[in-house]
Amino acid sequence: MKTFDEAFKWLLEPLKPQKRPHALLGNGFSMALDPSRFSYSALATAAESDDLLPADAISVMRKTSTVDFEKVIRQLEDTAQTLKILAASDTVDIVARLLKSSATLREALAQSIAGLHPDRPYDIEKSRYISTRDFLDRFDHVFTVPGGAGKTTSPEAFSSLIDDVEHRLFDVLPDDTWFYPGHGDDSTLGAQRPHLPEWRQRGWWPCPSQIAVVKTSATLWKRN
Repeated sequence: MKTFDEAFKWLLEPLKPQKRPHALLGNGFSMALDPSRFSYSALATAAESDDLLPADAISVMRKTSTVDFEKVIRQLEDTAQTLKILAASDTVDIVARLLKSSATLREALAQSIAGLHPDRPYDIEKSRYISTRDFLDRFDHVFTVPGGAGKTTSPEAFSSLIDDVEHRLFDVLPDDTWFYPGHGDDSTLGAQRPHLPEWRQRGWWPCPSQIAVVKTSATLWKRN
């Protein structure tokens, strides 16, 4: 296993000396900041307290003894897809319900993460703020994906961010570019590309802050 500094040096090898890499931020950034606040258990408690969880998701969580949002989202979507494949006429309503529950649960996760994040840098203890700033200073542009383009404070800021995500990442990097979030499934830009219109339509409300670094078809290591 490479250290973070070794992995970062390896990442820089194909770049010109004057260039810095970009970073994709995943939920691991939140987890690294405060695991007790951003664990799935804490997020589920916050979502349930704010009445954000759909009934189907609550039922699946309780019956499968999991609070893993991504796992439950996959279960709901996979079940809906299976029923679609079977093409049973009497399953149309339940397919629509499962897909709606999946979408609602996805938004509940995003809103819970955003709601639990500190609003201002000085809300974070100084040592964590400095280490976070030093880490992010290594990169040219910082993006968040999947789940949205990132947390912004105005429609104008969101428009600028989503444009950068689309033109500087998706228009430049190939579809087989992998990223590795702190929790949830690994994915590729190709798998997330169809969601770009959805992110743009959803607009500028706060989305998850996340941490993962990208290099085409390569595994990277998260800083401890």
